[in-house]
Amino acid sequence: MDYFTIILRIIHIFSGGFWVGVGLFMVGFLQPTILETGEDGQTLMLHLTRKTAT
Repeated sequence: MDYFTIILRIIHIFSGGFWVGVGLFMVGFLQPTILETGEDGQTLMLHLTRKTAT
């Protein structure tokens, strides 16, 4: 295999690991925390989506 293919595979593996990690963080930590905090959680989510989307 050439180096380009190896580098692409490494990037693919790390990207997949990052994607799974973020999903687990969202489902296991962030979502339950936001649901438990009620209106403050909604305020936090509005802040996150408005500040990170722009």
